[in-house]
Amino acid sequence: MGLELWFDVLTPKHARMASVLYHELGGRVLVTCREHDCTRYILEKYGVKYVCIGKYGGGTREGKLRAYAERVLKLVDLISSSGTRVHVSMCSPEGVRVAFGLGKPILLLVDTPHSYYVCRLTVPLASALLLPKCITADRLSYALPRCGVVIEYFDGVFEVAWILRHRVDPDELSKLGLEEFRYILVRTGETLASYYSARDVTGVDQVLHLLSEKLPSNTKILAIPRYPEHVEYLEKLRRVIVPREPVDTLSLCRYAIAVISGGGTVATEAALLGTPAITVFPHDFEVRKFVASRGYPLYWCPNPYEAVKKVLSIVKRVKAHRGDLLKVSDVLEDPIPKIIQICRQFLDSS
Repeated sequence: MGLELWFDVLTPKHARMASVLYHELGGRVLVTCREHDCTRYILEKYGVKYVCIGKYGGGTREGKLRAYAERVLKLVDLISSSGTRVHVSMCSPEGVRVAFGLGKPILLLVDTPHSYYVCRLTVPLASALLLPKCITADRLSYALPRCGVVIEYFDGVFEVAWILRHRVDPDELSKLGLEEFRYILVRTGETLASYYSARDVTGVDQVLHLLSEKLPSNTKILAIPRYPEHVEYLEKLRRVIVPREPVDTLSLCRYAIAVISGGGTVATEAALLGTPAITVFPHDFEVRKFVASRGYPLYWCPNPYEAVKKVLSIVKRVKAHRGDLLKVSDVLEDPIPKIIQICRQFLDSS
């Protein structure tokens, strides 16, 4: 397999998946990304060669549309002469539209059926979908074409791919003046995403205020912002540490007492690393239920008061709440072999 796969990266989560696939295939993957959050930092940290095209469009419909249109045109110029034959992404609207327009098979890695608009823009054009088995095709019925798409499943979650291959770096703690199991990590939510109905950070904001009041004085609070807009309000909060530069959240999750996230990915990663994790996302989701059912400490507490109550109970008995990292590969399937298998099938048939 030469440089025949193209992976388009939009978020840090996508960057982690692209990094794994890139190295599993010996660097024979064209990786493109956009300016957003710590996406470029992750690609660079894992030694991935990439092309950065365009930027995140923000929280408005017009901003998203303009960023999409500008990025599509630039991607056409690059991909039309790249020699790549198969597109892979975690539902990139720009990547899918360009791949479809240029006649390339499209493999989508889908675990966010609640992202209604993104799925509507991508799933109908897919050649194949790879889903965690906890997400049935019925959850995507609003976007599935009537025929022509192959649907494959695996018995795990996508986060397993990078958790299994990640080397924890304790130096990440010293950079921020942190000690093992002496801090709570809080990640703000994707409040500018299309699937959020409210453009605020109320849940995480309340959690941070409550934690600053109720946590023991020797326990620190590390807050990881998602957007520049989040930094301003986070820095005003008492007892909250806000990194000035991008950080390795995986290593920081591993050594946290607990993790609270406004979304799902960081919470899932933390639970798989053995760290108790709570998502305050407005709605429960299939991946969380599945991971929790396999014995990992992943909880849903949309009420900020309940979330903080759970954290305080964990602080009192840190060791009792730690999960067992060693069992990840035994109970959850790594999706990478299946991704490579599907891509090879497309390449062999073209």
